Amino acid sequence: MIKIIKKLSIAMLTASILFATIGTSTHAASKDNKKIQYYKEYQSIIKKVNTSKNKHLQLKDFSAISEKNLLTPTQFEKVVKGDEVADYDDIVATSNLLRSSSDLEGTFSKTKSFSVNVYSTEKVTISCKVSGKYIYDKSRKRCLFGTLNKPKFTVKNGKWIDRGYGQKTIDAGRTLTLTVTGKAVAGTNVKKNFRKYIEYAMNTNGDIG
Repeated sequence: MIKIIKKLSIAMLTASILFATIGTSTHAASKDNKKIQYYKEYQSIIKKVNTSKNKHLQLKDFSAISEKNLLTPTQFEKVVKGDEVADYDDIVATSNLLRSSSDLEGTFSKTKSFSVNVYSTEKVTISCKVSGKYIYDKSRKRCLFGTLNKPKFTVKNGKWIDRGYGQKTIDAGRTLTLTVTGKAVAGTNVKKNFRKYIEYAMNTNGDIG
């Protein structure tokens, strides 16, 4: 009886080890299949983006890509196309999938407003919207201002005449500056000269302060 019990115990232990091994192998195979599938889709996406946007993105070799950096093809495409704001974690993960992130960019826009006191009871408010492309600098692990669009302005409670503006990036692309000048007109054609300096700071994750 004891011998039978021992044999059963050994058989059950062997079966448990066998099932555990099969389970581990199946899980590993599943992860490999996912990586292979995603890699093929990444290649297809990059080919399309490079052609349509004149970029030169290149995937790392398959063996150099870590499982932890895998994104869904939809997330990956959103980042490499750069046509809309992407999640910062996705940007970082995508940069780790590519040989170079020099062409990795996205869009940004930010509006700030200021008021010019023409006289005690009248003020003109001007809203300034800046927009353009940001780039992800892999070596610095941060987003920086890239190509800038022409700013857009909205005027309330009066007029803005003799308009002038200038925009540029400073601090190695971390800050965008906008200088706005002219005359604010309110009430019965009362005018006030003004010169306003505005800063837009690009945070590490692409948010703008």
